[in-house]
Amino acid sequence: MKLTEVTLSSFRSFHDISFNLSASRVVVCGRNSAGKTTCADAIRWVLLGSCRGTDARGAGSERLIPQGESVADVSLGIEGIGRATRTYSPKGGGTFSVEGFTGSSQVQYQGLLMKLGTTPELLAATLDSGHFLDLPHAEAKALILSLLELKIQVGDRSFTLDELDARYKQAFEDRKVAKRVLANLTLPAKPDVSGPSVETCEGNLKTLRTELGNLREGIGTVLGRRQAIAADLERQRRSLAQPISPDQATDLEALRLRLQLAERQGVPPLLASGSLDLLIQRRNAVTVHHPSHDGCVLDPDVPCKTPLKAFRSRQEALTAEIKTQRGVEAQAASHGRGDSPEAIRRQIQAVEQNQTNRQIQAKATADAKKRIGELEGELSTLPDTQQQELSIAAINDRIRTADAQLSQARQIQMALAQFEKAKQEQQTQKAEVARLETIVGQLGPNGARVQALAHALGRFTVAIAPYLAPFGWTMTFSMDPWQITVNERSAETFSRSEQYRIGIAIQLAIAQLSKVGFAVGDEVDMLDLENRKVVTGMLHGAPVEQVILLGTREPDQALPKVKGCTVYRLTKAEGLSAIAETVTGI
Repeated sequence: MKLTEVTLSSFRSFHDISFNLSASRVVVCGRNSAGKTTCADAIRWVLLGSCRGTDARGAGSERLIPQGESVADVSLGIEGIGRATRTYSPKGGGTFSVEGFTGSSQVQYQGLLMKLGTTPELLAATLDSGHFLDLPHAEAKALILSLLELKIQVGDRSFTLDELDARYKQAFEDRKVAKRVLANLTLPAKPDVSGPSVETCEGNLKTLRTELGNLREGIGTVLGRRQAIAADLERQRRSLAQPISPDQATDLEALRLRLQLAERQGVPPLLASGSLDLLIQRRNAVTVHHPSHDGCVLDPDVPCKTPLKAFRSRQEALTAEIKTQRGVEAQAASHGRGDSPEAIRRQIQAVEQNQTNRQIQAKATADAKKRIGELEGELSTLPDTQQQELSIAAINDRIRTADAQLSQARQIQMALAQFEKAKQEQQTQKAEVARLETIVGQLGPNGARVQALAHALGRFTVAIAPYLAPFGWTMTFSMDPWQITVNERSAETFSRSEQYRIGIAIQLAIAQLSKVGFAVGDEVDMLDLENRKVVTGMLHGAPVEQVILLGTREPDQALPKVKGCTVYRLTKAEGLSAIAETVTGI
């Protein structure tokens, strides 16, 4: 790629002038202050936005405008692209445009760089022979990597330098953020966990509540039993208060006699009964019995052990019964035949039922008395609930204490969880910082790019070697620490003219290896005549598409006529520079 033309309008000492740059080699010469360097400044200003006396932010641009003028304007023709124009006025500021491009000045400038396939850093190195040597070490390394467009391998990924730098910047910022986050993470004091655990406290509470439940259940059982016993006692005592039917045994015997008499026609019922005879027989048997007798009245062969007193008592009882029975028979006889047998039988049934009821009542009374005794006995054996109530109060106190312990244990557990969470977050963040540190280290100046840079420096050294060979020099690069060595001497120790030759060699190598394809060499006249000839020949012979050279030549010195080279001689009068002579080689 070549520059085809440059037009300067109201730019420093040039009012309105154009240079045809279509030749592969262009020389601009003249006396000192004739405007040679201004031509180089014009090219730099268009392509970089800055030149001698200005910076990239535009500061100093007002000095580009000659006195009496209002706008500085430089237009640069670029092969395959068109015209790029940069202007500046104190009132309107700076503008930049490219023929056929749209958008803001910044957008159009970025579009131009894309068309050129380069960067401002590489352009600056091809437009100024001393640029590379003046770069900070990191920028010099980055320029070499960018120049050779090497892929930098990091793990299983490969990056261009721009991608690596972008990733490095992102990782660097991420690390800053991660470190800031880590610094803000405070680890709380670890709680004292020597006390009982939550599980232990919960187990104690469960045991106490079970014990409390059992006590309450026991009290409930006792109270319930007492209530049941009281109700049962009330029922039994009410049953005892029920009146017992009168004894009708005598009436029953009389009725049975009456029934016998009634069933015998003409014979009083009671006289038909053999009850009286039977009673008399029983009494006589008891009467005749005496202890001196060897045996029972029923069987003399059976010894009788019944005391005489018992026999006498039985005799008296039987005599009373006989008396009663006779009264009954007499009463029955006095009534004649009496009621019918059916009526008497009903009376007998009623009396028998009465006797049955009396037996039932007697049994019920006996059962009630027995039950009352049993209940009163059971009631006396039931435990006193007062002691159990005291035990319940004591357990409630223990439950309150256990609840407080559980609450404290849970607070400690929560504090421990927060501590562990904070500790984990801190560890996680430390791991993240360490991870980013690793990435920053891999992507940074001392990381993966070191190996890539070593490879790039090898290729760069090879490209520089032919340009240094005419001076008998060889160049080497040291990465850590960064140092440019020529013939085993640091380039920084060389004289200004020697550094100029070194810079020219580096500039041509950069122009050769980059897609820019052109170079601008100024101040070649600082060299002595012999070295000037060597440099001029080197520039003309360099495998670079275009070289623009600026140097001093007096008016009496004829302009060289070189094939493929256009030579301009500048003059300056009354502060304005102009083209005095042009020689074009065939």
